[in-house]
Amino acid sequence: MNLKKAAWHLSKAERLDPNIAEVHLAKFYCYAWFTSDTEKIFQELKNTLEIQPNNAEANIEIAYYYRDRGQVELARKSESKAVQLDPLNARYPSMLGGQCNSRREYKDAEQYFKRAIELSPATSGYYVALAQNYVDLNGSTKLAWEAVKNIRDDEYEEDNSNIFVYLSVLDRDFDKAMSILKSSRREYRNVAQAYMSSLQMIALIYRYQGNHGLARKYEGLLPAGELREP
Repeated sequence: MNLKKAAWHLSKAERLDPNIAEVHLAKFYCYAWFTSDTEKIFQELKNTLEIQPNNAEANIEIAYYYRDRGQVELARKSESKAVQLDPLNARYPSMLGGQCNSRREYKDAEQYFKRAIELSPATSGYYVALAQNYVDLNGSTKLAWEAVKNIRDDEYEEDNSNIFVYLSVLDRDFDKAMSILKSSRREYRNVAQAYMSSLQMIALIYRYQGNHGLARKYEGLLPAGELREP
């Protein structure tokens, strides 16, 4: 569904009954996904909470925008309220962990990611986030490897192969990283940097190893404009 069609349906729903919180929450997602109009995005979250103050989802989402505006105390209140309203939703501590990580509050992020894992131990993405947080904390991969060894399922194979390649490269274990890259059925996407293709990562590893001939060979396979440093 495109933005124009989605907006038409939501406007019709709002005209029929402007006091339905779910309509305003849907408008929030519509604006957030398809536009960069932060005022409209923020306003729809406020509209949702005016109608339904105990909407956990709206509380956790508006916290991000409070922080973006420097309203830290309001953000913390909304975050705490969301977790109290829906304490078994693993997505909420995961989101809070991500926000703390982006603010370099790594110890707080660690606790949030651990709580998310406790609530949803089969979701490998939470282990990946915890591992990345450990790397960000002190540059060490020891705790990061400890975190990802507990991944239980293969639903997030792409993320799993990403973190294993990433940690192997940090450890300068290029043979291991190369083996994972070449055996994975999924496209590589660096967990810490912008998108990077498998071919580009292989070329980069060969450069790290000083094998510039093979690096150039793989670089030559890349589409024009794709080659770039991570």
